[in-house]
Amino acid sequence: MMFRTVAVVFALAVLMLGLPVPAAQAQPFEGDPLAFGRIVQPVPVRSVRVGAAGTRDMNEPLSAFADTSPMRMAARSVGRLDVLYASNGNKVRHCTAVIVDEAFVLTSDLCLPVEGGIVAMTLVMGFDDGEMPSVAQVYTVDHRPIEIDRETGYALLHVFGAPSLRFGAVRFALRPVLGAQPMWMIGHPVAGPLRIARLGCAATDPAMTQDGLLGHRCDTLPGTSGAPLFDISGPIAVSALHRSGNGPEGDAVAVPIARIIEASPRIARIARDQLRTCQPGPGDDCLP
Repeated sequence: MMFRTVAVVFALAVLMLGLPVPAAQAQPFEGDPLAFGRIVQPVPVRSVRVGAAGTRDMNEPLSAFADTSPMRMAARSVGRLDVLYASNGNKVRHCTAVIVDEAFVLTSDLCLPVEGGIVAMTLVMGFDDGEMPSVAQVYTVDHRPIEIDRETGYALLHVFGAPSLRFGAVRFALRPVLGAQPMWMIGHPVAGPLRIARLGCAATDPAMTQDGLLGHRCDTLPGTSGAPLFDISGPIAVSALHRSGNGPEGDAVAVPIARIIEASPRIARIARDQLRTCQPGPGDDCLP
């Protein structure tokens, strides 16, 4: 209820202030550095910027779905990345990240600040119900990135404690995304509990932009950078990571997993390992 209340207050504030929705970006959410390390984060309305579609309220709380639902199963390996960094004092940035194997998490490069040194990072997993934050678990992330590629648009980080043993790891989609194809996006908008964008969530048509990114119209807010976009046309798997909401005509853009695989030998190895452990299904896809 707390997150829904914040969202309503924020939407009203946007309307009252007349903020320009189409020109805004869904970037990492800048939070309160004094709250670093906590599961529940304060969300001051004045700190929220509108996403490409952030006032449409077209996403749903994961807690509304049964634990065995496809939505909750897809969200198991999605977490919140909290980044404490030094830039004219301490600041904190919140994003979304996914577990890709026992040692690594993958997120957007925008989650890691350019302007300041990273002091500490944590990964919050299992925070999908604002009424039950105690079931979530916090893992330490190495403040030194394993890989960060700002041209491609991703960052690979080392996480301690093997969260994949409890929360699993995402699978990468092998299928190309088609124009106007329906998708799901799951993330931690404004550092709150996990939410899923389904209504109106689809690739643009054509799906790919001229610079090789995936255009999409999923509901975005600050904090969803790094959120996985799931291909739901077959076995549910991750096709791209949301980057920002500044695509053409107000559409958002995401980095295709195929592009990350081309740029990262480590992610390419993980993709190959997934193929070796794959149970073949229709169209050479892996069954869940």
